[in-house]
Amino acid sequence: MPKKIPKGFHKTKDGRVVKKGLYFNMNQRKKNKTSRKGKGTVATKALKQAAKTAKKWMQKLVVVKWIDSGLCDSGWVEAKSYEKKPMPICYSVGWLYKKTKDKIILFSGYSLENGEYVDGNEGTLQLILNKCVLEIKELTP
Repeated sequence: MPKKIPKGFHKTKDGRVVKKGLYFNMNQRKKNKTSRKGKGTVATKALKQAAKTAKKWMQKLVVVKWIDSGLCDSGWVEAKSYEKKPMPICYSVGWLYKKTKDKIILFSGYSLENGEYVDGNEGTLQLILNKCVLEIKELTP
């Protein structure tokens, strides 16, 4: 039988049990479509305090070896000439943002806000189908 979650706490998507706080309440309002309109509905001080206790950045730097299934030629060619050509093997390096049931999401750059990683500041995203992934190796930055 699963453990009962104490009053004032909730279970996160990654399975941790944490105290309900500002981010929880903001996300509940978004989910229920009851968000308050206008700037300044949450005090800047409260956001800064909540950011201190929020989950820290945990993305892993990885090298992904994968098969590129999107090989195409925009010129006039005989399709027959591609029958025996091997599929290209590619390598991508980036931070593993998320792995879902059908794809992985990498990003190759990010910016900091006040010296901290903030979700939403990622750049150069790449999506790779899991069916095309041959290997993922974690790097130590």
